Amino acid sequence: MPSDICLSRIDYITIKFPLHDQFWSAISNFNCLHAINVLSYNDAYQSELQNLFDRAPKFRSLRINQDDSLPLQTSLSKCINPSSHSLSFFKMNHCLNEEECLLFCDSPLGMQCETCTFNVENLLCIIILVKNMINLQALHIYCQEISAENRVEVIEWLKDYLPSTCFCYERSSSTNGIRIWM
Repeated sequence: MPSDICLSRIDYITIKFPLHDQFWSAISNFNCLHAINVLSYNDAYQSELQNLFDRAPKFRSLRINQDDSLPLQTSLSKCINPSSHSLSFFKMNHCLNEEECLLFCDSPLGMQCETCTFNVENLLCIIILVKNMINLQALHIYCQEISAENRVEVIEWLKDYLPSTCFCYERSSSTNGIRIWM
């Protein structure tokens, strides 16, 4: 990156850790940044991600594209950004289990998140997320237990176990996806 470039009105950025030192000097401020797409993340980069959060007062949305089959990185639960409201995990080969769902729900990001997208192992994970994420308004779920053959039955089962304020429907673009609105 040429050293004489200075960007100041970035509203969306795609990054891959580790960040090069020139990254910080090329972008003079992150005051307009509202969305970050991370191409790969692991616990070693928590301080860099937190540094980015700290510099972005209007930040609202984090999208993680995890190519490796890594579990949910525990350092994400330590990241704090009061304005973050949307979190998406895409291209994750790992599905969250019940314990990981509970850990996420108790994290600062989990407590403030309004919309989330996750891959989960089972239906109990969905119940855990809906019942424990206090500010959740929309949940987009890909579940290993859901298939094209049982999706309608799963939605009916979820209606029995979720609060009556939840509306569940199938994602037409995915055989194992469901959306839940609160």
